[in-house]
Amino acid sequence: MCIHLSDDDSRALDLILNGRHQPSGGFAVGVMPASGGRDPLMPARAAAVRAILDVVGAMPTGEPAPDLVARTMRHIERHARPPISPSDTAMAMPPPVV
Repeated sequence: MCIHLSDDDSRALDLILNGRHQPSGGFAVGVMPASGGRDPLMPARAAAVRAILDVVGAMPTGEPAPDLVARTMRHIERHARPPISPSDTAMAMPPPVV
């Protein structure tokens, strides 16, 4: 399932994750909401986002899979670009301007 946030909800989430919205419902000193302070619903949106994040944060965390490191390394190796040799670098660079 893919859920898309509205622009306003996305801004509220950004404010929370960037530490700009205070739990008291206000904004950090010197920080204006992305809407320029004209959205009267932003404090309520931010409070709702914070409540959801608090619920998610209270959920128990499981132990990572024992093969997590091995799977991660395989993924990196599959998607890594081959190393660039010095000759490839020299060929890719434009000639010097004299």
